[in-house]
Amino acid sequence: MSTFSQIETIQADLGGGFDRVPELAEKTTEIRTTLRAEAEKCRALASRTLPTSALFMVPQPRLCSRAASQQLPIRAAQDWHHCRAPVGGKDGRTPPSPKVAVVTGFDEVGPWGSARTRGEQESRGELTIEGIIEMAWMMGMIRHVNGKLKNSKAFFV
Repeated sequence: MSTFSQIETIQADLGGGFDRVPELAEKTTEIRTTLRAEAEKCRALASRTLPTSALFMVPQPRLCSRAASQQLPIRAAQDWHHCRAPVGGKDGRTPPSPKVAVVTGFDEVGPWGSARTRGEQESRGELTIEGIIEMAWMMGMIRHVNGKLKNSKAFFV
């Protein structure tokens, strides 16, 4: 398709062929009128039966099994200030810190997030609860909190 678009303009009918339906306006008006009449009947019936229906019943709470299958130990953050060593040795061979590139690992970033979430999606066809949490974390929707939350007395680790 890309090659063809380099040669000449591609014209596509994205209207679904509705321009070829005879008397389209009359047919859609008839369908819309029927749907509105049916919806009005449903609203009238629901207004009479809704207060006694199961929609207003409060279900009893039930215990659920844990959904996550991956157990990760979470440790409290340590104070690493005492571990700092001076950078740039006196021997003259160690470069100063602004010129040092530190590579700590590698990963894959794509439409399914990391390699783990892509693997889950390809093997299962859906993400596990861990994969969903990882995707939300990568997109900045959730973040790790180690301490008190704003306007809260609760303490999270």
